[in-house]
Amino acid sequence: ARFTAAELAKIELREQNLPSGEEFADPDPTKAVQKTLDRFFKGWKTSTNATDEKPGFRAGLKRVDGGTETPCVMTHPAARGSHATLSRTLVVPAKKASLHFRVANEPQLGDFLLRVRVAGEEVFSTVVSGGDKKSRAFLFRDVDVPLTRWAGQNVTIELVNEANGWSWEEAYWSNLEVRGE
Repeated sequence: ARFTAAELAKIELREQNLPSGEEFADPDPTKAVQKTLDRFFKGWKTSTNATDEKPGFRAGLKRVDGGTETPCVMTHPAARGSHATLSRTLVVPAKKASLHFRVANEPQLGDFLLRVRVAGEEVFSTVVSGGDKKSRAFLFRDVDVPLTRWAGQNVTIELVNEANGWSWEEAYWSNLEVRGE
C-alpha cells in the first residue's frame, strides 16, 4: 500500500464531507473548473471551457457498478472542433513513474476523444464512451500512463477532452495523480 491506514484516514474524501459545490460556482466556467482543480487536484490547470453544461465541480456521480465517484471535475470544449485541456508541469519522479486518472463521458449520448500528451508527444488516445443511458450511470475507467521515459525531467502533461461529433462532449475526471518514488 502507498499509505498507512492513518494516512488514508487523513486524505480520504467522504461524500458526506464534501462541499456543496457553491464554493466552486462561478459564472465563468473556466474559473469554476480551475477552482475545483485548485481544491482537489493541486497543480493542474485548465484551458477554456464551454459556457453550456456548467463545467466544474461534481460530487456523488452514480457509476454503473453501483458506487459513486467523488470528487470530480467536468470539462467541456468551448466550441465544435476544439478541446478542453487539463495540464500540469512537474518533474517526473525518478522511479516507477506513472500518470493515473479516472475518466468518464456523459452517459446520455456522449463521447469524446481522449488524448494524453507528455512533453508535447501524444502517448495515449482513445474514444471515451459508455455508461447507462437509462439510469444515467457513469462508466468510469482507469487510465495509467507510464512516465519512466521522462524520469527526472521537467515536463508538461496534458489531458485533452477533444470534441469528436459535438454531442454531449463532456469529460468527467477524478483521481488525477502522478505516482512514483
